Amino acid sequence: MDTMKSQYRQTIAVKSNQEMLRLLPNLLRSGDNVVEIGSLLGDITQTIKDCVNKDGTVTAFDFHRKKSTRDGARATDTMEGVDFHLLTGEKHRFANGAQKSPFAVASYILQILLSKAQSISNKDGNNNTLPQYNVVILDLSNMYGNEIFLDFVAAIDIYKSIFNALGMQYLIVKSNFMRAAARKYFNAAQLIDKSRQVPNTRCNIMYNQFLLELQDAIRGQNVGYLDAGPVVLGGRGVNEYRKASLLCIQPGDRVLEIGAHCGKTTKLVADNGASAVGVDIGPHIVQEAIKRYPDVEFHVADAWDINTLMALSKTKTKTTKKASDDVDGGDGVGNKEEKEKTDDISENEFEFGWDVILVDVGGLSGDNGLFESLGLLRELSHMFRPRLKALVIKSACIRSFASDIMPGDSFVYLKKTKEEEILKKKTKDTIEMVPVFYETCQGAGSEMVEATFVGVDCDEPIACKIGGQIKVDAKVGGGWVFCGIELGDWNGYGAGPSMKVTGGTFELLESPNGAVWSGDESIGRFAITHDGVSDKIVVEYGTRAD
Repeated sequence: MDTMKSQYRQTIAVKSNQEMLRLLPNLLRSGDNVVEIGSLLGDITQTIKDCVNKDGTVTAFDFHRKKSTRDGARATDTMEGVDFHLLTGEKHRFANGAQKSPFAVASYILQILLSKAQSISNKDGNNNTLPQYNVVILDLSNMYGNEIFLDFVAAIDIYKSIFNALGMQYLIVKSNFMRAAARKYFNAAQLIDKSRQVPNTRCNIMYNQFLLELQDAIRGQNVGYLDAGPVVLGGRGVNEYRKASLLCIQPGDRVLEIGAHCGKTTKLVADNGASAVGVDIGPHIVQEAIKRYPDVEFHVADAWDINTLMALSKTKTKTTKKASDDVDGGDGVGNKEEKEKTDDISENEFEFGWDVILVDVGGLSGDNGLFESLGLLRELSHMFRPRLKALVIKSACIRSFASDIMPGDSFVYLKKTKEEEILKKKTKDTIEMVPVFYETCQGAGSEMVEATFVGVDCDEPIACKIGGQIKVDAKVGGGWVFCGIELGDWNGYGAGPSMKVTGGTFELLESPNGAVWSGDESIGRFAITHDGVSDKIVVEYGTRAD
């Protein structure tokens, strides 16, 4: 069998059946071949069928379940038009006794699909084509129940690897954790590189929206919401890392850099108004950082030593001195000597936490180390919430992870926005001409007169090409001028405005005396250029205001 070229585009994460039902009609097309893993043969499966129509196929898989009509259960093992397969028997194990790990499930599904394709090929006499599936739906919530973040990341990687070879374009994952990750993880390059900041892109929209929600959650101490926070920016290389770091900090922020090395990034952050602390696991490197930047605080600490990182975050908020008359000498009046001693006693108040944490740890900055990076980021996120607003990591694998996964509702929004832009462009391309209207405008105490407008290149210039130009001759009775452009004082007749154009620009080409007014009769030639945007051009004219 020949291997098909992968057309993979995106992993899309949803948190509920409702979000899935909003997504499917915006993603699936008639004729798509869809695989649904974790299928309950319910509303979602029916929606898939409706979207792909009879020209597409639906192949569904799930574990053995007790039949029930309640939510999260399957009432039947059959649905018309759906090729449904049970993966396990009543004891929830495969035929070979393996348990339902993500790798075992994916391998078994691949075996079923290849066997099915072989059967069809033998029947048709064609043995050289692999099956093609445009969209794969992976309901991790239904399959495994408990949300296990890193296991789910591994499962997604396994299914991507398998179905990329089968022409998969989109992988849809249902999981609360993955949906939360899709909202908070960002490719730093898409935020710091202006050439990538296309209006209405997922990254810009979701980043700004997430930060607003995060700020509200921090102010309200909403720890539950902050399971989704803080925002995480992944950058490749030191330049992206440093630019992303500066993007996240504000003057006065408490910032920790883990893996400060010789301290250049920590110093950069401090110079931009933050209270910065750098740590590194190497004592000699830390000594070098202190030598280079003596005005910045550096310490020896390991990235995983959360207790030390928490202790370093301790800052004094205020000092309260005890009043001397709070101390009684025992005589009910208070001993003067004792009072003088207690004047120096004070109580300090402290707070803990970081506003931004930067991570540049060896072994995590390349294309490998995704699981270690995710584990460290989650540990830091939970330990320093709710204050922590951003994590920036120099990590190519986190950058790729962030680019690959998108929330379902964000996909729907961007698709509709793109459709509107395409429709607008199509409409603009279809309408090649815009109408030109001539209307009178009247100055105070002026008497209107009729004007005749004749096209230079056509008999009646009533339309103009989009972004194009028309030339017009105007002939009117005496005492007439245009509205809009000041012509100056004509021998005591007063200053009068000339032509006013909306939806384009006006240019005087010829006139009997250098103006568009001449005694008893005015003849002028002018050009109107469309602005390329407006749906019409309006030319206003009238008499001068004496």
